[in-house]
Amino acid sequence: MVAIISEPSEYDETLARDEGLGQLFYQRVTEAPSSIAVAAPDGQSLTYETVHNKAAEIAQALHQAGFGVEERVGILVQHSIWDAITQVAILYAGGTCVPLDPLLPDQQIQDRLERIGARHVLVDAANFARNLPSLTMVPLGEKFCNGPLTNGALQAASRYPLPTRLTHVTHLLHTSGTTSTPKAVQIAAGSILHVAYHAPFEPVRRSDVVAHSNPISFDLALFDIWVPLLSGACIQVLNRATLLDIPALADAIRQRGVTVMATTTALINLTAATCPTAFEPLRLLLTGGEAANLQAIEAIFSAGRPGRFINAYGPTECCVFCHVHEITTEDMAAGKVSIGLPIGRNVCCVCDEEGRLVPDGEEGELVVGGPGVSPGYLDQPKKNAASFITVPGMVDPMTGTPYRMYRTGDLVRRRLDGDGQYDFAGRRDHQVKVRGYRVELNAIDATLMQTGHFADTIVMRIDSSEIGAGAALVAFVVLHDPSMAGSAIEDARSTLLATLPEYMVPHIEVVPEMPLNAHNKVDRRQLEEMYRKRREQHLYTLNKDTAKMQTREHLSRFWATILATPIPQYSDDDDFFKLGGTSLQASLLISRIRKELHTDISLLTLYENSTLGSLSSVVDYSRGGSMDTVRNEQDVWVADTKVADGLKLPDGPVVDWRRDTEGRVFLTGATGFVDTFSSKILVLCGTLEDQWLGLGEERFLEVAEWASVVFHLGARVNYTQPYSLHRPANTIGTVNVVRLAIAKRLKGVQYCSSISCFGPTGRITGSKIVYEDASLAPHVEALPYDHGYSQSHHVTHIRVCLLSGPLVPSTPSTIGVN
Repeated sequence: MVAIISEPSEYDETLARDEGLGQLFYQRVTEAPSSIAVAAPDGQSLTYETVHNKAAEIAQALHQAGFGVEERVGILVQHSIWDAITQVAILYAGGTCVPLDPLLPDQQIQDRLERIGARHVLVDAANFARNLPSLTMVPLGEKFCNGPLTNGALQAASRYPLPTRLTHVTHLLHTSGTTSTPKAVQIAAGSILHVAYHAPFEPVRRSDVVAHSNPISFDLALFDIWVPLLSGACIQVLNRATLLDIPALADAIRQRGVTVMATTTALINLTAATCPTAFEPLRLLLTGGEAANLQAIEAIFSAGRPGRFINAYGPTECCVFCHVHEITTEDMAAGKVSIGLPIGRNVCCVCDEEGRLVPDGEEGELVVGGPGVSPGYLDQPKKNAASFITVPGMVDPMTGTPYRMYRTGDLVRRRLDGDGQYDFAGRRDHQVKVRGYRVELNAIDATLMQTGHFADTIVMRIDSSEIGAGAALVAFVVLHDPSMAGSAIEDARSTLLATLPEYMVPHIEVVPEMPLNAHNKVDRRQLEEMYRKRREQHLYTLNKDTAKMQTREHLSRFWATILATPIPQYSDDDDFFKLGGTSLQASLLISRIRKELHTDISLLTLYENSTLGSLSSVVDYSRGGSMDTVRNEQDVWVADTKVADGLKLPDGPVVDWRRDTEGRVFLTGATGFVDTFSSKILVLCGTLEDQWLGLGEERFLEVAEWASVVFHLGARVNYTQPYSLHRPANTIGTVNVVRLAIAKRLKGVQYCSSISCFGPTGRITGSKIVYEDASLAPHVEALPYDHGYSQSHHVTHIRVCLLSGPLVPSTPSTIGVN
């Protein structure tokens, strides 16, 4: 079946030119160079011309680093405007983008890039210190300018983009594999172009502002970035932390004028539970990644629906989405939401296990063909032969040749009434969607079995009854030695966290044996029923008399509901996140605390106090109007200003680093937040939190002997994480840098701080002016209202000031303060 929803003639003209995405983007640059291409959460915006210039500069840097045409390049950046610029740059250079999740451990990142033969990775300042020894890191600068270019930049801007074609593989996106090794899905330029021209029901307009809220390692981000860039629209980067605070997300949508957004079912569910009016200002809202939740959609429809609400379906192998359906009140009445019909020139059919077409109304596997279908998995011929097929009777009328089609693994039924839409009916294998990501349950099983603790394992996806909580991955395990349950589960969880993405780490449920069905196969339905029954009994017990409950009992009830875990009793040491809590579930927990306990705590507070006992105390303090929790935080900061007490000076004078025989600078954070001096830097990969800075003791002492002076600019930078997560790199890291400065011979320290060390002091203390050399003590009252990064800068700035003079010659410089 072919279903053409939108067929603009411009699409055919573009196909005929056969130009790659870099050239198509440059066409938009020439048409409207001063139009805004991308805007950051802080209000900074870049024009199409500026994005072109910066991308050309990076493309030139890649070639200078030995990059060859059609090479694969990793992208390792925080969620920011770099997501768009780096992709344009790589395509300008004729390469293939390999977007990576910066939350992955270094070893996983290196393994993925090595397997696909990548030699280079673009990194921002926050990721420059990653330990990726087999890769050439190409650092990105921090300055942007919409004004005139230097001669070198002009030459780069005139050289790029290099010409490519629509068959050019622009992206490699990793998806879960049946082992713990992910598959690299190839995405061609023509597939992205097809999505851009066939956005559901109507194309994105030049006047639109499209939200960029998805991680670039996720295929929905292709819509976020390339649909607006190819349409001449504006990308609005949304702060990832905002997505976890739905009222803040609603404010961002309104304040930034966002009109189009593509997001996951999980976020839709969370929004419905916390702030169902959040998406009302949107002209177009697309949701996908998992089966639509009718309850959540009804809540949004009742409170304030967007202009058009689209259920979009499509595996990564079909480029973002291949089927769409506009959700209506008729869907509410029918009690189900279909996945709709194919978009543009995509086609589909329903087949049985032998690959034969099944009659309408019968269940079968959805098989998709057309421009959206991937060229295949990189270097996986057997998987390609099994997944990409031809189907008798499915022939392209334009060419007369059989369609190359992808077996989705999804079971569907085609409706017999109306226009023959398709309803999702489940999976034909044990692959599931969790938080929008495709997960191979067999990969988790394999990792669990490799620990050696279990005789058998079965991993399942179990939906929560709580709107917004999403689904839980539950691993049912049979232990080799039941007496070692505690240590076995702890070790298994550590292994899972080290080898798999966080969203693939399940809750572990011990069972004495696996139940079998009549065919002597594991009875998955019985396992789920056992789990649900335990959970329901537990929730019934917890909810019997809420009026008399203490805070701890309320929180236990919330945890059990949101985490979907039938734990008989939580202990004070149980940790919300170690029990499998996700960032979305954390946001839902905050919402429940606000609604039912009538107190307002932040996500940062939850991250800082994630055990049941600690969180109970914080909520009690907050409900009682006490500021003790703030005082406790302040006590920690004050104590940490003294962590370097006890350091002893070496004998001898301070090195005069300006002498002709000296001048050797040990610089941390080489890309920094000030400027880049790549040509003058000998790069040493290390970690600030390690006592030897990740260099090892011998190398550490060699550097201490070699250096004439220390410039400390390196830091962990994350605007959503608490002080406790910044402390190792920023507070302890600064002490480690000072240890290097006083090792072997006494060297001066130049410490680069930030105006953020004052916190929001103007709003809290009423301060109008701050001075670089003034004490920070009066501004500590403002710090509880800022993020952990600023709090760590406050502590380290004071620490360096205390060291200055009596211990080591040190000078703190505060960027942004005169």
